[in-house]
Amino acid sequence: MNSPEVPTRGRDILFARVVERCAVCRTERARGSSAECRCGTAARWEPFCTRCLKAFAGEVCPSCLAVAETNGRSLRLALDATLAKSGGLAATRTAFTKASERADATMREFAIRQVVTPIPEWAARLADRNIALPPGADRSRSKMAAINDLRLEVSSVRLALSNLGYSGAPTDEKVARNLEAAREALALLESWDGLSAGADHEARLKHAADAFGAALSTLGILLETVRRRDLSPLIEAVVRRDRAVRAAQQALGVG
Repeated sequence: MNSPEVPTRGRDILFARVVERCAVCRTERARGSSAECRCGTAARWEPFCTRCLKAFAGEVCPSCLAVAETNGRSLRLALDATLAKSGGLAATRTAFTKASERADATMREFAIRQVVTPIPEWAARLADRNIALPPGADRSRSKMAAINDLRLEVSSVRLALSNLGYSGAPTDEKVARNLEAAREALALLESWDGLSAGADHEARLKHAADAFGAALSTLGILLETVRRRDLSPLIEAVVRRDRAVRAAQQALGVG
């Protein structure tokens, strides 16, 4: 959202509008450039605003700065209105921190990754029907029974995950995406210096405020979905799968 090529601070945008112009021949060059004009040693370089088309003394054009300060006050009111549910612009950090802490607490307890722990690599290879069995395993009734049971229970876990549908892994992923979207919007809003440097600048900040509010609102809905979904079939399937992993480990003498 906040590209490094696009300044967020109004003062940086005002500063970027300024070039150096020779007061004698009116040749322009980038600020800080060592390029010469036809005046040679007689050149008189001075800051020149490409917006107001006039020279000035200082880092930014005073006329542009005055306009940016006035428009910035109006923009702040608009951002406060958009972010009213979060307590206004000044409270966005607090609102994000609370939402982030709630998300962390909820996902620690109810996230799919907390329920479906990974199985050992050797067990995953046994459960994969496309991978050859260990030598001699197909000639042992007890080993094949343990392998088939493992494959069945691993499939049961996949089925339980699939039965959760949208409320399963997709919801967990969307929680992470909305949290990151809110974090990016917050970073842009917090970097603003209160100056409005044009329509594009205002549009980026207003978009960030909209995105922040929408992300926190969606996050709240998603976390309720996470808390209310029924994970008991998945938990039972994982318990059976882990039991099958231990049985296969004993039958094949792994580890």
